[in-house]
Amino acid sequence: MFTVRRRFLGTAAVVAVLAGSLAACGRAVAPGAGGTPSSPAPASTTFTPTPAVTATPTYSTPPRASEADQLAGFFAAAQVADGQLRHAATLVNEGVGTKTLNFSPEALAAVKALDMSPVAQAIPAGLPPELLRQTLLVYSDLVSRHLALARIYEFRSEYPMPLTTFDSKYLYRCMGNGATPAARFGGDLAAARALAGETPPVTPPAPDSRPAAELALRIYQIEQRNSGCMECGGYVFTTLSPIVWQPENEPIIGHSDGYINGIRFRVDYHTGQGWSVTIWAC
Repeated sequence: MFTVRRRFLGTAAVVAVLAGSLAACGRAVAPGAGGTPSSPAPASTTFTPTPAVTATPTYSTPPRASEADQLAGFFAAAQVADGQLRHAATLVNEGVGTKTLNFSPEALAAVKALDMSPVAQAIPAGLPPELLRQTLLVYSDLVSRHLALARIYEFRSEYPMPLTTFDSKYLYRCMGNGATPAARFGGDLAAARALAGETPPVTPPAPDSRPAAELALRIYQIEQRNSGCMECGGYVFTTLSPIVWQPENEPIIGHSDGYINGIRFRVDYHTGQGWSVTIWAC
């Protein structure tokens, strides 16, 4: 089951300059010299006010709202997942020997802890087609890398495993499936960010709407292409598969709601839980 959750004041600086007090000293005239003693000049203090300076307010144009605001949580979750995947891959690589596969408890724990659901849950329904495609491409990069490592934990009781066995060759191939999506992740993420910044925000549809159902269906398709029928990563989503809604009841599978890329699917909405998706692929 896949669950989709929907998330002037100007400052016046007045400066006054205070001049120093200036006291003029009178000159005394001796008696009999034809003069009278002079009185000392009164002390005086001069204030020279400086005109008030008022700061000119500056206004910045607020950033234009874009779909990048609604996808901020997705981009953040994708970067966290990328870091976790890189950490797990580093530990896994240490367990690949010249003759055996022997993964440490730390490597197995790191693989087990990988979880891409926070990334999926941060994708809003109702995105324009091209932005939806690029967003799902980023998600598929992460899912492909995750499922290239996931089988390692499933065989945890069999290590050390000689490289000559069928299982070890299978795991070795699986691990290699993560190389291409790991190499392209940074560029795909940057492209999705750039497009989101140029796209006006959309109004998210209701959780039980058809756009929400199609998003859940596409997310599940990516997961199944990387794990179903004994696959283990390597599938990178690059195009939006066509979805045809055509409810029917078939003798073997029962009720279906239509086709995705020519394959029958069924989706059901559960209040408070989200969508459950079935694709009859294998």
